[in-house]
Amino acid sequence: MAFLTDVDYKTRIKDNILADIINNDTSIQAEAELTAQAEMESYLNMRFDVAAIFSQTDTARNHNLVMIMVDIVIYHIYSRIASNQIPEHRQNRYDDAKRWLEWVSQGKLSPDLPKVLDSEGQDTKTPITYGSEKKRNPYY
Repeated sequence: MAFLTDVDYKTRIKDNILADIINNDTSIQAEAELTAQAEMESYLNMRFDVAAIFSQTDTARNHNLVMIMVDIVIYHIYSRIASNQIPEHRQNRYDDAKRWLEWVSQGKLSPDLPKVLDSEGQDTKTPITYGSEKKRNPYY
């Protein structure tokens, strides 16, 4: 079952515009959704259980993640036309989506998403940071 529904697009793009850019061919939209999901998984799989994330439906889904995925899908659909015909706001939303995914993958943001757990229920991919105080030189 697909992660996105037709209702998810209604807040981001008008139905007639979406139909025009995919030429009423829903296979184009389906392929763009798979591409967007693969792109998102490449950022999220470092810390999160992507199989569990993308198997969720309806209200169980993270709404911010749905918005990010819709923005990426719409960008990919527009990019099939011509790169110079992508509306500026679509390019900006795509750049914002990628930036959000980068922040999540780097641990700067921590959305409420299922984490990868081991057999004991412990988080297996928690990033560990190493460091120490600045080296001091006691000689004067």
